[in-house]
Amino acid sequence: MVTTWMLPELFMGPMWHSGQSDTFESGCWVNWWTNILYINNIAHTDNTCIGWAWYLANDMQFFIIGVPMVYVLYRCWYAGLSIKLLLLVANFVTTAVVVAEYDVRADFFLTDVQHRQKRHDDLYKHYYIKPWVRIGPYLVGMFVGWVLYKTRGMRADINCDKRMILGLVSFGWCTAIASALAVVYGMYGVYNGTVLSYSANMVFMTVHRTVWAMAVGWMVVACHHGFGGVVNTILSWNFWIPLSRLTYSAYLIHPIVIFLTYHTAEATLHITTLNMIHFFLGHLVLSYGLSVLVFVSVELPTMSLMKMATSTGHSDQTNQPRSSDYKRLP
Repeated sequence: MVTTWMLPELFMGPMWHSGQSDTFESGCWVNWWTNILYINNIAHTDNTCIGWAWYLANDMQFFIIGVPMVYVLYRCWYAGLSIKLLLLVANFVTTAVVVAEYDVRADFFLTDVQHRQKRHDDLYKHYYIKPWVRIGPYLVGMFVGWVLYKTRGMRADINCDKRMILGLVSFGWCTAIASALAVVYGMYGVYNGTVLSYSANMVFMTVHRTVWAMAVGWMVVACHHGFGGVVNTILSWNFWIPLSRLTYSAYLIHPIVIFLTYHTAEATLHITTLNMIHFFLGHLVLSYGLSVLVFVSVELPTMSLMKMATSTGHSDQTNQPRSSDYKRLP
């Protein structure tokens, strides 16, 4: 409703009817139903409605797959872990096939202008939004959740073998930090014009998301068991709690804020480092400011209604005071 009806009526500019903005609006007129069915990352990807909502489709598809997997894991843990391992291997194989078939490259922007747009489109349609490419981190997250469940209430007895435990923890942190830095800065040379070899591109495009998820998973497990140190202290700040409540609304809103900034401008914007910092901070404040309104007026009431609809009423009854409680009052 917002992208199709409200935005064209509330905002306008010289560049509003550029190719991107026309696609931005027309996709919701034609393919709105793909968003409702959560298949907008598979069907009609050439003309999507709310293009960034592909992530919601992935989440729903993974949830549908994950529910029976959790049940199998609960009933027979080795069967559940075997299924997850097979799916992870299948994810790597499928991703490698997609990368090879469509020549998906991390350095696609170094391609000549004539072929750059096609490579970008292939990367987005066949690689970036597809669930069979994205499921790796979800599987890692499910495994981390299972580990936390199985080790709930447990704390390592550091006195049993202090040297071995500290060695394992140090190795885990070093591996996680090195892996995360490799994922983030591994492409540094590409942005300076270095073209990746075929094998380097294949390895990076196949495993980098899963490697990042493993690094984050280790951080969660280590912090949970008291080996997080300053990382756990920072991530435990109460400052993050209200921001975490607004994350979903900010995710849905921030592309609209960016879209309006560029398409209501009277001239093209000059890209410099200072300009990008200025736009980033402005978009950040506006996105989270508007997300407060959306959270209070839409998300929070919806969550409350869903909670009321799914509650059995048993918990409310158990919380009611009993007659015997009044007899003990002075």
